[in-house]
Amino acid sequence: MKPEVLSAVHCLIGCIAFLPFLNVAALQGGGAPVWGWLIGLGIIHTGIVYVLLYSAYPKVPTTVIAAAAFLNPAAALLSDFLAFGRSITAMQGVGLILILLAGLGVNLGWPFFLGKLRASSQKA
Repeated sequence: MKPEVLSAVHCLIGCIAFLPFLNVAALQGGGAPVWGWLIGLGIIHTGIVYVLLYSAYPKVPTTVIAAAAFLNPAAALLSDFLAFGRSITAMQGVGLILILLAGLGVNLGWPFFLGKLRASSQKA
């Protein structure tokens, strides 16, 4: 599937999934600048990035794709903290720690409980 088509499908599914959470009243008070920023956010930060991302997938090993997708939420939180000075909540901090621990566990081959169950069921 072409990256442009996959990006369009991805965005369309996201629009449909988040439609119930749309606050129309908040959008009605905005003038042209608000809509310009919203359209720019949708086209540049979502559409173009998805096209670039999906076009790179065939050229990159699966492990790199998985690591990038895995670390994306942590990178977003840390860049928000470093660039804009937004504080990280306790729940977000716990999430960051869990992401880092999971990444270490996968890369270092830590035996987790579920991994032991799978290994023991395969031996039987």
